[in-house]
Amino acid sequence: MRKSWKALLLATAVIALSATSAFATPVTYQFSGRLTDIRNSGAGFNFGELFTAKFTYDDSPTVGALIEPGRMVFSSGPLVVQAGNSTLAGTATSELQIFNDWTNNYSGYHNADGVFVSSYAHDAYGFTLLQFDLWDNYNGRKLNSLDLPTQAQLVDLASNGRIFIRRFDNGIETGMAGGYFSGFSPVSSVPEPIQAWMLIVGLLVTFVLRRSQKSGAKH
Repeated sequence: MRKSWKALLLATAVIALSATSAFATPVTYQFSGRLTDIRNSGAGFNFGELFTAKFTYDDSPTVGALIEPGRMVFSSGPLVVQAGNSTLAGTATSELQIFNDWTNNYSGYHNADGVFVSSYAHDAYGFTLLQFDLWDNYNGRKLNSLDLPTQAQLVDLASNGRIFIRRFDNGIETGMAGGYFSGFSPVSSVPEPIQAWMLIVGLLVTFVLRRSQKSGAKH
């Protein structure tokens, strides 16, 4: 009996360790800068205005969809942008594209690694497309697969980050504001429930094991 309980305890510990490594913690990042690329109406913003954005990212293993060689799309967390006197909150989930050794001669990319995130903020007249991208200076040395980047890889890529705020009215793009940003700092994290659950299971098994040992000692 004691051996079976010890085996169960060992199995629980292995599962708990696996869960901790496989299920990462979603982290909300904040980045900011100035809008220095204004086109047409500027999406309602002016040259030189400050912006601050927050994006929630979770690098837990998930299944994406291949768009083309070197390019994969995933669903990711919300994106919120504050610029001027406006706060633009995208949908609950955003689209996240991963590029690894991606080449597009038309756009001038050659073996590039990067991340591209987009989300929509809808209103009565149309919508604003919120986007930002992180590129490895087109050198293709940051990522080694089309899997979701780790938190550390995402921060590393953010050294070349740009934001785009694109306004669409009645289906027609009427203006854009964009600019480079500095920093990509975590501001909060959300604990994974599965880790807490595994801890509880481990404590419960330990308790039962001790009771079993005490009971065996009495006989």
